Amino acid sequence: MATKKAVATRDNTAMMSPADIIQQQLEQNQNLQAGNSNVIGLRDKMFELPDGSSTPGPIDLVILDYAFQNRFYETRWDPQNPSPPDCFAVSVNKDEKGMIPVDESPNKQCDSCADCPMNVFGSAGDGKACKNTMLFAVMDPTDPDGELMLIRASATALKGAKGHVKHLAAIHGQVPVQRVTTFSFHPDKTWSQVVLEDAGENPNWEAFLSAKAQEAAMALSEPPDFTMGGETSVKAKPPARKAAPRKKTAARRRVA
Repeated sequence: MATKKAVATRDNTAMMSPADIIQQQLEQNQNLQAGNSNVIGLRDKMFELPDGSSTPGPIDLVILDYAFQNRFYETRWDPQNPSPPDCFAVSVNKDEKGMIPVDESPNKQCDSCADCPMNVFGSAGDGKACKNTMLFAVMDPTDPDGELMLIRASATALKGAKGHVKHLAAIHGQVPVQRVTTFSFHPDKTWSQVVLEDAGENPNWEAFLSAKAQEAAMALSEPPDFTMGGETSVKAKPPARKAAPRKKTAARRRVA
């Protein structure tokens, strides 16, 4: 695929109404198969917030949009010395099966993620050498004009994260931006595995989309900086931060 950039083509959300964006995302979500200062870090079961503070959570966030990412590292990834992946693929159109590595990948493992030997169980012990993740573009639910942030659901949290999105579509007929999502850590895991739960309606979803839909799409489709660090960043300069994401004082009951 030397003549075609592998990053999925972004939708022109700037020309779409909020209702059209919702309908498009809803159709995609129903078909799901069962640091940087803008990134909410996950370390030692703590949320490291962009303002420099940290909390064990839970925290409430509005999910504007999300993308699937596949990330392969030839050497073991070190969070103390983060490096870019050797092979990277992203799909903002929610097509997991059709993902292909971006042309900028330093060491592509295959022309197609579906055919890649690094993307099968058993390629790294009982798991995959290539890590399948979801990246969420999120905001403080109290501030539609606030800062766009990114938070990742790791490979171990992928099934639950997809289940959350499917639940909203199946039960409420809505996409994530129309709801508030509680992010917490799995109580039975020793690592920082996030859990997503429905926290109710987001009455201001149109304001969030109008302000940040295009920026979210751009941030999610942006590949890592292969010359420096390993994390995707929000390219557009965000407005001054007004408040940290809303922290919950007690864990919310999980929605089945």
